[in-house]
Amino acid sequence: MLAAQTAAVQALVHPPEVDVSTSVVRSSGSPMFNIVVKGTVKELVAEANKLSWDAAKECKRQFMHDRLYYERKKDRIAPDYDRLFKHYAPMVASVVAALRQSLPATYTPRMFVARTLAFVQCLPYERAEGGFRRPLAVLTDLRGNCGSKTTLFLALLHHAYPTLDKCVCLIPQHVFAGVKLEKVEGDIMVGDENQFVAVEPVGPGRLPVGQLRPTSTPSLLRR
Repeated sequence: MLAAQTAAVQALVHPPEVDVSTSVVRSSGSPMFNIVVKGTVKELVAEANKLSWDAAKECKRQFMHDRLYYERKKDRIAPDYDRLFKHYAPMVASVVAALRQSLPATYTPRMFVARTLAFVQCLPYERAEGGFRRPLAVLTDLRGNCGSKTTLFLALLHHAYPTLDKCVCLIPQHVFAGVKLEKVEGDIMVGDENQFVAVEPVGPGRLPVGQLRPTSTPSLLRR
């Protein structure tokens, strides 16, 4: 991405009175893109500085968008979970077919959600330090963190039920899912106006549809 930003800025045409240079600096140990604009005419320097940073920011936004990421906070890049699970849904058809075959001939959406949830929960949990894995990587590497396993779960569900409403729930240090199912007694409801039944794909261990880890529920109450 830094190379793409450099190319975007260097492609701009500036007046000869202005000199624009780019570099990579480190902030808290992480590389950051930097632009330095020099010149004797204040107005031209200001204009070149704005054009350069606008080009760099747009390049960064497009770079992340193309890779299904977004800037959640300043200099904090996060997976675009909603786009990711929809993007990968067509690629998990064989897994969905196997899950369907393991169910009775007549099954409800909740039964499919429960079977899919149990399958994803069985995959070993990987701490967040391992980084985000996309759905196919979770299946091949047989492990993933909460965001990775939630994305896989939703991709499987979206392939099976593309019109069934789903949501990604982000709380401090954790990601899980919500599915718009008919509520049964004991279900924890999440999302806008509590319309979605909570689903906890991460594991370890199996939690039924409608239940969350004890560490997740206090954050819901604080929202």
